[in-house]
This record gives sequence, C-alpha cells and structure tokens, in this order.
Amino acid sequence: MEHQYERTLNTMKTKSFIALVILAVFTVTLAAQTTPEHSLFVAADNGDTESIETLINEGVNPNVVDQFGNNPVYYAALKNKAAAIVKLAELGAAIDITNTSENSPLIAAASLDNFDAVNTLLVLGANPDQARKDGLSAAHIAALKGNYKSLLSLIVNNADVNKLSNSDVTPLMLAASKGHYDIVQLLLNNNAVDSANVDGESALMWAEKLGHSKIARLIEQSTSAGL
Repeated sequence: MEHQYERTLNTMKTKSFIALVILAVFTVTLAAQTTPEHSLFVAADNGDTESIETLINEGVNPNVVDQFGNNPVYYAALKNKAAAIVKLAELGAAIDITNTSENSPLIAAASLDNFDAVNTLLVLGANPDQARKDGLSAAHIAALKGNYKSLLSLIVNNADVNKLSNSDVTPLMLAASKGHYDIVQLLLNNNAVDSANVDGESALMWAEKLGHSKIARLIEQSTSAGL
C-alpha cells in the first residue's frame, strides 16, 4: 500500500518536472516575443523597475498573464527581484494570482528559497497559507526542500505551521521525511505539533521509517516536553 508520504512526493516530483518544462518554454517564449506585454514580462524577469514603470504607464496591464497563467510578479519572484515586485505592486499588480500549475508567486519563490522575494511578497500582503489544489502551501514546499530562510519568513508572517494538505500532510512531516534537522527544529520551536494523519502516520513515524534517528529523538523530546 502506498503511504501518504510516497503519494505526496510522487505528486510533487511530477509537478516539479512540469514546472521546469514550463519555465524552459516561457523563457524561450520571452526571448522570441516583442509585444509590450512580453516586454513587461522581460522587465520583471530582469528586475528592470524603470522599464516596468514606463510600460505600465504606457498602458500595459500589470496583471497580464502569459499562456501558463504567469503574471509579471511571478516572473520577478522566480528571479528573486524584490524591487521589481514592489514596483509592480505599486502600479496595480496582484501578488496572489496562481498560474495553470496552481503555483502562486510566493510558492514559487519559497520553492527556490528566494528569500528577498518571499519576504517582499509577505510584507506586501501575500497570503502565507495560500495553497495549490493539492493543499500544499509555501510552508510545505519550503519545509520539504529545507529552505530555512524562506520558512522562517513565512513563520514570522503567521503562516500556519500545522496546515494540512489534502492528504493530511504537514510541513513537519515533510521536513522529517527529508532529514532536515534544522527545519524540524524550527517548526517545533514555533508550535508545530506532530499528530497522526488518517493513515496513522506522523512525522515521528516517517523519521524512524527513513532512518533519521536524530530527528526522531528531537520530535520525541518535543512531544514529551509538551505533555
């Protein structure tokens, strides 16, 4: 029987592959286009705030999307261009729009550990708990990938560290499964709770199953201290 861990990781691997293909395609597409809208995407991608302001003032919609549903903020987030995100937001760009792969600019930035972009989006009011259709939020993704700075920024901005995905997976479970000791410690220090999901699985169980004994002890100590 395939457990939630395997199902979640298999789903994420598929989505990551699709996202990489899309990124490659729209990078080529950017280079091939010369319309004002695509010029805005290029400016966002390059962090060119002067061109962003000029293009929008000339009438380009700051919320224009490409064929993959990416708006200019998404391009800036992928390249960690914080100043471009700020300029786009000032000129009317939405910061929480999701693309056809169900990713928001915040989720994309957290996935790449683009801390400047993550922090800027959160300061501008991005929803820290916005999730994809599978229920995975930026905190889930950052925890899985071991992206400490991005996860810390999410926690400081009130992200739900106990948020459940659609398959009852928490950020703590994902961090424990990948052996990210510092991430597990960060989550436990910020009120993450290890409780069994509908399949009877927990972060402790996953840590033990995958041979992360140091993490298992850390979770056990935290659970005992909380009693």
